Amino acid sequence: MDSSIAGRVLRASALAAVAVLSAGAALAFRDDASPAPQLDLTAAEREWLAAHPAVRLGIEPEWAPIEFLDEQGRYSGMIADYVALLGGRIGLRMEPAHRATWPETLEAARAREIDVFGDVGKTPERETFLIFTPSYMTFTSVIVTRDDAPKIAGWEGLYGQTVAMPDGHVETGVLQQKHPQVRVLPMPTVGEALQAVATGRAVGTASNLAVVNYEIKQRGLSNLRIAARNPDSEQRVYFAVRSDWPELAGILAKGLASIAPDEHRRIQDRWYSVEFKSGLDPRKVGVAAVEAAAAVAVVLAAIVWWIRRLRREIAYRRLIEERLRETERRIKQAHDRLRDITDTIPGAVYQLGMDPDGGMKLNFISGQMIQSQSYDIEEMVRDPSKLFSRVLPEDKPGLMAAIAETAKTLKPFSYEYRVRLPDGHVRWIRAEAVARRDPDGSGTGTGYLSDVTERKRIEQELAVATEQARSASKAKSDFLANMSHEIRTPMNAIIGLTHLALATGLNPRQHDYLSKISGAAHTLLRIINDVLDISKIEAGKLALEEIRFDLRRVLEELRQLVSVKAAEKRLALELSVAADVPTGLVGDPLRLHQVLLNLAGNAVKFTGEGGVRIAVTRGGVREGRVLLRFAVADTGIGLTREQQDRLFQTFSQADSSTTRRYGGTGLGLSICKQLVALMGGEIGVDSETGRGSTFHFTVPFAPAEEASEEAPRQPLPKGRQYANLRGARVLVVDDNLTNRQITRELLEAQGVIVTIADDGREAVESVRRQAFDVVLMDVQMPVMDGLEATKAIRALAHTERLPIIAMTASVLRGDRERCYEAGMDDYVAKPIMVEHLLGTLARWIKQQPAVAPLPAAAEADPAPAGSAPAEGRALPELMDALDARLADCDAAAADAFAALRDALNGGAHHGTVAALGQAIADYDFDAARARLTLLKTALAATAA
Repeated sequence: MDSSIAGRVLRASALAAVAVLSAGAALAFRDDASPAPQLDLTAAEREWLAAHPAVRLGIEPEWAPIEFLDEQGRYSGMIADYVALLGGRIGLRMEPAHRATWPETLEAARAREIDVFGDVGKTPERETFLIFTPSYMTFTSVIVTRDDAPKIAGWEGLYGQTVAMPDGHVETGVLQQKHPQVRVLPMPTVGEALQAVATGRAVGTASNLAVVNYEIKQRGLSNLRIAARNPDSEQRVYFAVRSDWPELAGILAKGLASIAPDEHRRIQDRWYSVEFKSGLDPRKVGVAAVEAAAAVAVVLAAIVWWIRRLRREIAYRRLIEERLRETERRIKQAHDRLRDITDTIPGAVYQLGMDPDGGMKLNFISGQMIQSQSYDIEEMVRDPSKLFSRVLPEDKPGLMAAIAETAKTLKPFSYEYRVRLPDGHVRWIRAEAVARRDPDGSGTGTGYLSDVTERKRIEQELAVATEQARSASKAKSDFLANMSHEIRTPMNAIIGLTHLALATGLNPRQHDYLSKISGAAHTLLRIINDVLDISKIEAGKLALEEIRFDLRRVLEELRQLVSVKAAEKRLALELSVAADVPTGLVGDPLRLHQVLLNLAGNAVKFTGEGGVRIAVTRGGVREGRVLLRFAVADTGIGLTREQQDRLFQTFSQADSSTTRRYGGTGLGLSICKQLVALMGGEIGVDSETGRGSTFHFTVPFAPAEEASEEAPRQPLPKGRQYANLRGARVLVVDDNLTNRQITRELLEAQGVIVTIADDGREAVESVRRQAFDVVLMDVQMPVMDGLEATKAIRALAHTERLPIIAMTASVLRGDRERCYEAGMDDYVAKPIMVEHLLGTLARWIKQQPAVAPLPAAAEADPAPAGSAPAEGRALPELMDALDARLADCDAAAADAFAALRDALNGGAHHGTVAALGQAIADYDFDAARARLTLLKTALAATAA
């Protein structure tokens, strides 16, 4: 029998043995299977099956041996066996369906064009459109590299390199999430990903061990190896159904639970054996050969087998050599392509190596920048120091230190430095790289260089523009602040004089006119305050206080202020505070009150009928602070969605008709939003046109043991509580005549003895000569301002307890602090609010006894009647000044009269002086001039 005959005999015997074994295995699978258990399905599940006899099964057609389409297009693999077993057991036909790629198959399932999967990984994103059964099988995932690649223990060894991964697979998503340092090259299938690694397009891939083994053998990829286990992905296998079929998910779960362990084992062993089988069992082949042929045939068959094996080995080696040549050709092509690509980019790509002893070598560099800047690549490769020869001396130490740090720590490298080109121009260069440690201890950095000179120029221009914008913003804020100060001075006169006029005898029409003037003045003041707040916020000059306060006081004052307007419109006003809301807090009560007052005031303004409800609830704890939620709800006109979107913008209202009907500047809500943000909270609105609005905001406050006794905005004393002002001696220092008149008349109406000083120098002299209970000190004055005057007064003996209260229109951040630093005790802003001024005086006068003048002044002889005043102004000069004021019918005549009265210091003409003063107080300037003429005549006669 020749070798060809022996070969044919052996081949026929072997094929017959394989057929018998395969048939036996198939028969054993069927015969050994236990009777199918009866599933405990609910009536609803049975109805569902009756209504859905067939479903569309999503598959991965190239996922052998797990699931695939064989050469005849039949659905095969381990999952196919499970599908067949489950379908028969539950009475459901699952018809395979798929798309061109796995991601497209998943998208078809999202669109409910595919109903069920037999093998799909679970992710949070997929759970949005699929219901997963319990896992019924687990596979191991491995990392594959070329066999000539360095050894790795995990993904960290591939940082900075390209890895081919099957698109849409779970391992790919996990890798991108956990290891963004690895560059992922998406591939349609696992087989193509392995092919990319084998041909050098990628350094590695990862997938199911069984699939990897199968594809490597099918494609003959002999230069690949399993490098490590994938530590981030253990593949669990699930059935999954579309999210609107929970009945099917329950049916499949019961079916999977009914599969016995030996049934699982038979299915898995069948496909694992097909996958990992390396040849026929020699013993079984030998037995079959003995039964099929004579002993000689067996020997010849063995010889033929060895000859064929040798031929296969030779063919395999030839194949390896051919693939090696092909690989070398592709490497050269890849190198040439890399050079072509890098030569076209505007920067430069490089790879720099560093020996363990610190020596450097340039492995690769290419790019337009290298060519345009006239670098000699061959020279730099021979001597890598040439790469740094053009770096400016002041930048070189930092650059080399950054390179050394990256070589030591392997952290990403990024540095910007300057180079001087041969033509003398200086350019900015940005260098970036990622580094890796090689097995021999050396390091390799791969990165790119880019010319960022233009970006640097833009950054410098942007910095200049930013500084100009900041200066412009500061100038704008300073302008608004100065204008606010200048406007407050005449506003003080309008509000103060209106207040005084309303206290006089008026007919109803006059009283109505003045009341409306007062209301308009206060509205204008609120607008000024809003504009100033906006300017302070934009300039970063608005500072929040952090003091203890009682929330109940803030809410009670809010209720008192809002209830007046609500009552005028016959609106119900409700204030609700939850039981778990703490009342002792630490924060800025003034700004909290400002926000609440604005929202509540708007609620009343835009509500015609119904009511307003203010509610405070507790919202939790954030970083040790209590979150309080404030809500102001009304039954007013409401807002559209478009109106809500622009509601919190500066100078923006709902629409022009709202402005015409209700008024307003559109500043209030913008300020509220910015104040709430400064306090660490958020503000919003829920509204519907014609059904009212609810403005709500949350602010964190630190809890306090108890409310501060010095909490701001306490109710000030009123009415008879000002009794302690009667007889008090107050020095009013102000350079503005109208302001002096207003202050003097307000205080004299309370029985206060007022002395006037025109500037700081006169104030110091007055304190030196006379005892006062309080000094009301303007800040901005000629000759000597209020701050200097305060320091001078504090320098005098026996004045350390004299209360000095600032009275100024300067309300910017820092103005109050400068007043305190100068030695002042309190602060009253202009325009003067009467209750606030009187309450402040009442507190200080109650606390402080009158401060006596200096001993030297006390021991001085009193000036005789008619003598010149201490300031050196003669009586004729004082009388002429008074006469001029009377001729102009100027209310400032009261100040001139006070100076004359002080200069007379008593005397024999007290009756005439008293009558003169009464005429001035009655604004009877003609009578006053007549009395002044009598006084002049009397004084002249006395002098003669």
